[in-house]
Amino acid sequence: MENQALVIRQQDIDLIGTSLPDAYAQGVQSHDKCLAVGQQLLDEVQKIGMSDDLDQKIAKYINASKATVKKVNDLRSPATKLFDQFKKVFTTMEADIDPTKSGSIPNQLQAVRNQYAAKKLEEENRRRQEEARRQQHDRDLQQFRSDCEEELRRAFSLYLNNNVKRITEVFGKVSLANYSESERVIKNYPSELPDAWDQMLTSLVRQPITCTSEELGGVRSEVRASLMDQFKEDFRNRIEETRDDYGLRLSSKKTELEAIAKKEAEDAAEAERLKAEMKAREEAEAAAREAELRAKEEADRKAKEAQDAMNEMGSLFDEAKQSVSVYRPKTSVKKKINLLGKEGILPIIGLWVNDAISNPDVTTDDIAKEFKKQITFAEKLANDASSPVFVENEFVEYVNDVKAK
Repeated sequence: MENQALVIRQQDIDLIGTSLPDAYAQGVQSHDKCLAVGQQLLDEVQKIGMSDDLDQKIAKYINASKATVKKVNDLRSPATKLFDQFKKVFTTMEADIDPTKSGSIPNQLQAVRNQYAAKKLEEENRRRQEEARRQQHDRDLQQFRSDCEEELRRAFSLYLNNNVKRITEVFGKVSLANYSESERVIKNYPSELPDAWDQMLTSLVRQPITCTSEELGGVRSEVRASLMDQFKEDFRNRIEETRDDYGLRLSSKKTELEAIAKKEAEDAAEAERLKAEMKAREEAEAAAREAELRAKEEADRKAKEAQDAMNEMGSLFDEAKQSVSVYRPKTSVKKKINLLGKEGILPIIGLWVNDAISNPDVTTDDIAKEFKKQITFAEKLANDASSPVFVENEFVEYVNDVKAK
């Protein structure tokens, strides 16, 4: 079916060609004559000034000018209506294919693209948020695992050191009177790590809120299970080494104690010197043992830190590999204001006015043009014959606009 809005008839084109020249000629004649008469009156005013008689002539001329305007309008009206029709035809064609015109097919397709782009952007943002949450969860869980392992290692180190100290203390307190009991305690000191060695340990590891209590409990159990074999081996080796070392030195210490006891009967001062010398030597040996243990623990700690750093780098690399490239149409995301109520316009106007007032390039006339509709409304209220309303402000004044009728 033919769209009548896009039809231009040949007879309309012919009409413009025949009527427009004559209409133009008559219009020019009326225009020139009206201006000539008006210029004569204007010259007379400038020459002799206004008078009652001249005011009446000018009033009559203005009425004639209005009639001339109507005559010229009537002359061009048929042609301009046709031109308007031609313009409407072309603007209709343009609007039908203009993506910016509401309702056009390109505009509908653009709207479909906009909706699709918004959907894809929302999906991408949601995916990123979910991925960020997942990565944060994994990092928190890994940090919790590392913290639990560090805490258990410190607790085990303290437990092992305390047991080594107990053996050292027993050896340090060996005397001729308790020698047999001390020998029995040292040589039979348990070297197996009890399964419940850490049952009194209260964990101080921070629990991340991104993980569930079940996850955290499982991680802690996994960490403990993964370390127990190593702890048992380290405990056994360290206790047996300490126990055997002190066990071998018991006989020589007994001999030394017997010599000191014999010396006490001969020279008490020399006996005290020998006691002090023996005690100092044993304390130095114990300190050396502890320093050696601390050095080993520090080396293990640095090795673990290096391994954690490598694991973290590997984790980041895995995350990068897991990043999936998905199609997302090119978009331009801009903020648009949606008024939720009429009152919402006030802060927006205030924002514009404050910016305009502070901008030296914006003049008072610029602001007046921007708010012409509002100024006209205020003028209408001021000219209300029954109940005029005026704006009272030091920057607003009312002036009389006088027109002759």
